[in-house]
Amino acid sequence: MMDSNGSNTTAAATVLAASRHLDLSKTTAVVLGGTGPVGSRVAQLLLQQGATVRLASRSLGAQPPPAQG
Repeated sequence: MMDSNGSNTTAAATVLAASRHLDLSKTTAVVLGGTGPVGSRVAQLLLQQGATVRLASRSLGAQPPPAQG
């Protein structure tokens, strides 16, 4: 995966840090900025780990890419 703007690296580090403290499969996460590049990637990674994910964004018209998991 190309990561020219660093969004995947940032998202992966965020999810890894959270997984050290939480059982993600039993967690409901609210992702702020969920329609942006980092937020949407965080949401995808959390979904892959079994978390329930809710997105929040100031950009009501923006939609994140479809979740894969």
